[in-house]
Amino acid sequence: MGNTPRVKSKLIIAAIIAAAALCGFSLGSYRTRQVWEEIAQQQSESQTRSANVIRVAQTVRALSYLADGKQSEARDALEHQLDLGLAGVVAYDSLVSSPEHGILDILAIRQARVYRSQHPWTNDRPELVERVQKAFKWAN
Repeated sequence: MGNTPRVKSKLIIAAIIAAAALCGFSLGSYRTRQVWEEIAQQQSESQTRSANVIRVAQTVRALSYLADGKQSEARDALEHQLDLGLAGVVAYDSLVSSPEHGILDILAIRQARVYRSQHPWTNDRPELVERVQKAFKWAN
């Protein structure tokens, strides 16, 4: 019976240590999730900003060609941007692996497919050609 208070003390200390470890783990996990979410948000914002900067630069390029009377060069620049946009849809979809494509994605791809059927253009980069074809198949 003399050991009972000693055993109880050890059990209480063990319970306190286990509770402290559990609390520490929970707080650490919560903070880690917060940090990773912040990093993901920053990366998303950075990618969106970069995409917009590139869009502006390419639009200025095409408009400059048009202003200089270089319709062929302007068309090539815009056609290339169309291919890059379609390839981007394919790349994003394969990253998030969603079972369904958004209605806006499908409508945009269908518009691009109709345009390309009326105004054929061939990209000199085989990997882009493949992604464009894959995007066009999605719009069925």
